[in-house]
Amino acid sequence: DEVERLFKAMDGLGTDEQTIIDVIVTKKNQQRQEIRQKYKERYNKDVMLDLKSELSGDLQEVILGLMMTPSEYDVDCLHEAMSGMRTDESMLIDILATRTPERNILKLYYLVVEYKKDLEKHIKTETSGDFKELLLELVKGQRPQGDKVDDKITDDEAKKLNKNGKGKFDKKHFKSIFTKYNNKQVPAIFEVYKKISDKDVLELIEENMKGDVKNGYICLVKSYEDPVDYYVERLHGAFDGIGTNDSRLIRILVSRSEIDLAGIKEKYKESYGKSLNEEIKSECSGDYKTALLLLVGEE
Repeated sequence: DEVERLFKAMDGLGTDEQTIIDVIVTKKNQQRQEIRQKYKERYNKDVMLDLKSELSGDLQEVILGLMMTPSEYDVDCLHEAMSGMRTDESMLIDILATRTPERNILKLYYLVVEYKKDLEKHIKTETSGDFKELLLELVKGQRPQGDKVDDKITDDEAKKLNKNGKGKFDKKHFKSIFTKYNNKQVPAIFEVYKKISDKDVLELIEENMKGDVKNGYICLVKSYEDPVDYYVERLHGAFDGIGTNDSRLIRILVSRSEIDLAGIKEKYKESYGKSLNEEIKSECSGDYKTALLLLVGEE
């Protein structure tokens, strides 16, 4: 029934955007993948191509993003970040710094017909210096999983980072902390470092780094310490100032919709005194606004 509704919404003259929104936004990703498959079986057409031809602008970006698998969506965003005249460093770090390492992103990036590029090579051509090296480490997907914290590792790494209060900042060692340990061990190391050095790790980054690599490490630290807080801050930045950063807004809401969006909504209102729903109503319009409000859900 849903596949038929979707087909009829795009068949003939005009497009029924509301039906497309109702069918797609209300589903979970697994159900959307079933819709993609059944649409192909029933009509011998690619629903993604049909949606792309029938929709445009921000609404198209929301709907296509929701219809992709999480890995496909990450790949699409990575490619977008490195396309055009300027590389979007913040989008690169948002994705690579906060995702569970998955080697299939490397493989999928190459397999997508439109790209046919090696992700590591693409990063090398679009970034440079320490920032490039950080991204290349993150994209390898070798970071351990789990939540086990080894107290000896915590103490040893914190002391090494502090160098007993002496010595030059070791960029190589600092980078290795993020790639060798899981996302519970890393904050534990920084907590002990703060106790023995009386300095927050963000201060250490500010003092020793600059530019994209500094911003990258700040994103990493914040995403490790509290992912919900991190996304709340990123969302507020998307709404703040003149105009809305719609790409960032869409990317966060789509990618976190089945992970921690409820927590993000709650923390956003607590932090800024305004709900996500209120922000969307005041910053977005039309079918695009309708889709985002449905995705975010009632207050």
